[in-house]
Amino acid sequence: MSSLKVLLFDIDGTLLVSLQRTSYRMRTKQALIEIFGTSGSIDTVSFSGKTDLQILREALEPEGITSKEIWNFLPQIELAYMQVLKDLADSGPVFDRCPGVGGLLDSLSSNSNYLLSLVTGNLERLAHTKLESVGLSSYFSHRGAFGSDHEDRRQLPTIASNRIHQSLNLQQGSLSPSQFVVIGDTPRDIDCAHHFGAKAIAVSNGRYSTSELNFYNPDFVFENFSDIETVIAAIDSL
Repeated sequence: MSSLKVLLFDIDGTLLVSLQRTSYRMRTKQALIEIFGTSGSIDTVSFSGKTDLQILREALEPEGITSKEIWNFLPQIELAYMQVLKDLADSGPVFDRCPGVGGLLDSLSSNSNYLLSLVTGNLERLAHTKLESVGLSSYFSHRGAFGSDHEDRRQLPTIASNRIHQSLNLQQGSLSPSQFVVIGDTPRDIDCAHHFGAKAIAVSNGRYSTSELNFYNPDFVFENFSDIETVIAAIDSL
């Protein structure tokens, strides 16, 4: 186990990009109105790097909707969001893979020194629906952590670590935080890695440039994952 590296991938902006961002926001806004009678400030809340629970709280709390109420309605919200994706898919692809992702995951998954999992702000079922839509779900058989587990993204690597220890039948602590690598596209991905004690690899597929991401001191930053050998060499050096 001492040579194992656990790679915790973000999804949006890291593995895939949205092709119908505006339509998705509009439809999820309508779903919230149907559930809560309001969408609050969902139009102005930044989604970048946040968990869905945090996004929902920031949007709905000013309307008097508590975190507990949001939590209680989470199954309905998740189903509604999944229906939005299904409806959007009827008019064409909703997501596309980021450059180099397919080849990178192929290479990593064929090497027993790597274990691939997820740390994403998406609600769990939504996360897998997104990955399935671009043919990537099969790479992530070990359950990680999701935006339906905790509002604070900094807590997600710990949750993922606990689940991975359990799935490998390991005593907690057998894998050190330094054996984990968080891979994402926002400062919050880097921050959650540092909070846990993991390594951090950033990619500028999303809204942040390489120079902006470098400001937060990840171990490596890439424009994308097209140069697979260089990315894997960086992972191996951590």
